[in-house]
Amino acid sequence: MKLTDLLSNVCAPPFEAEIAGIACDSRKVEAGFAFVCIDGVEVDGHKFAPQAIQNGATVLITQRDLGLPHQIVVADTRAAWGEMSANWFGHPAARMRMIGVTGTNGKTSTTYMLKHVLEECGRKVGLIGTIQSMIGARPIPACHTTPEAYELQSLLAQMADEGCDDVVMEVSSHALAQCRVEGMRFDAGIFTNLTQDHLDFHLTMENYAEAKHRLFLKSRLSVLNADDPWEPVMASGLSGELVTFSAAGADATYAASDIRYAEGGVDFTVTGPSAAQSGPIHVSIPGEFTVYNALGTLA
Repeated sequence: MKLTDLLSNVCAPPFEAEIAGIACDSRKVEAGFAFVCIDGVEVDGHKFAPQAIQNGATVLITQRDLGLPHQIVVADTRAAWGEMSANWFGHPAARMRMIGVTGTNGKTSTTYMLKHVLEECGRKVGLIGTIQSMIGARPIPACHTTPEAYELQSLLAQMADEGCDDVVMEVSSHALAQCRVEGMRFDAGIFTNLTQDHLDFHLTMENYAEAKHRLFLKSRLSVLNADDPWEPVMASGLSGELVTFSAAGADATYAASDIRYAEGGVDFTVTGPSAAQSGPIHVSIPGEFTVYNALGTLA
């Protein structure tokens, strides 16, 4: 791949080169590779730039001047790595309908519910999540809730090549903060809820919420839990369509009423924008959380 194409949406390179591969781990660099120096949580990848050159890197993407040949300085190497990974694999997400789910709780349940509903509609679905990833019925072990950028784009390319129509994926706050989903758009993003979690990483609830908010800035349709106090943050500054859901009487696009809990599941009535989008619902999983996961899926 030409360097100009690799750095599309990143920067205009000051020179041209043919790139044989990309890496952000100097141990994986081979001849003709572009090496991206990422300043990580524990290790600064800039320290390994000389080793990457020794292993054959012909281009360095850095966040500061290292005084080394063939370096290109960018504002954010994490964001660059996400864009470059999408460019390297030919933007596979654009070949499928992408649905991202974020929130503290309910992500896994909602993605599996979405996968089931879409498959009942005759579509082939890829799933990316905490427990595992799946292509149709075939499981793929998962290492992170949302894979790192290169691994994510590689998995999406595999899903697209195997004929997936849709991808439903958990999108963690870490992934959003670390730019793992750069270089792609979501057709829909779902917000389940926000409760105190991951503050060792985000430090404050405001930072945590802002990381989640990034998904909806990337979404053509935002589906938000109107009962959650952080919903206004998720709804701010959006350019796409917004729909909401509520099980507690809030003014929402999709609202649940007449909720009845039993050991064998939950029943409720959903009122949507039209008669065709309204009616009785039964889900064979008990609990209030099931109502919210079902509403997000319906919306």
